[in-house]
Amino acid sequence: AEKAFESVSVSVRRFYPLTSALTDTHKEHVLMKLVFEGEAHRVVGAHIVCEGASEIVQTLAIAIQKGITKSDLDLTMALHPSLAEEMVTLY
Repeated sequence: AEKAFESVSVSVRRFYPLTSALTDTHKEHVLMKLVFEGEAHRVVGAHIVCEGASEIVQTLAIAIQKGITKSDLDLTMALHPSLAEEMVTLY
């Protein structure tokens, strides 16, 4: 992204999902990263590592192709509890 665009910023979140937050025996790590371009913070990339990542990425890929921005994500209703809600609250 840094080679393709003049201005790039990144937001990263690492966390335990609600489904494993209260257990000591199985902690599933989640990594979510959005890559933004320009002052409008147009989303140009995403990295998601977790169970169900493919479902989130497929939907997000359509939005990225349509030029979604961070402001667009902020206006989206987050479904709770879900891993996908982190995408629309990532700062």
